[in-house]
Amino acid sequence: MITRTVVVSARGQVTIPKEIRELLALVPGDRVEFRIENGAVQIVRQLSVRDVAGSVKPRRKIKDFDKMIREAKEEHFGRSMRRLGMGPKRR
Repeated sequence: MITRTVVVSARGQVTIPKEIRELLALVPGDRVEFRIENGAVQIVRQLSVRDVAGSVKPRRKIKDFDKMIREAKEEHFGRSMRRLGMGPKRR
């Protein structure tokens, strides 16, 4: 077990010691969960996109990701406009 003592700031913040950040593989932007049980606090690293990246094989190969995003936005915009009665009717 590793034990470290840190000081709580006036804003209620603490700095996770470098040794613990390294053990948990924490990097800026990561999320942690605080679990409290019987007066003790556990800090648990939450899974991030980088943890699961590549774990699911895509259904199809994406050749032009920007084009796919653009088309999805256009489709969403069209649906929203039709819902508001402001766009052309779908055939």
